[in-house]
Amino acid sequence: MSLYQRGKSWYYDFQYRGERYTGCIGPVSKTVAKEILAKKRAEAIAGRYELPPKKLSPRLEWRILPRSSLPITKPIGARAQSNGRRLPGARYSPS
Repeated sequence: MSLYQRGKSWYYDFQYRGERYTGCIGPVSKTVAKEILAKKRAEAIAGRYELPPKKLSPRLEWRILPRSSLPITKPIGARAQSNGRRLPGARYSPS
């Protein structure tokens, strides 16, 4: 269970049953922030804390897109230009 301050706002960060709970409490005193943290933890234990839906990392979004929706690009580098031949499996844009 963690309570920390960044600037004037207090933030909490804790885990319960493998789920991570994080959020901003706002610019309040440390004692009020501790009380709010205790309430948030009690909500998580009681099952009333609603976690926001998980977002995919932008680096992984392309893995779930259909291949036809990916942009067509030319490979970069000397290996792609070797002897004017196209490499197997490389995707080329229309020239």
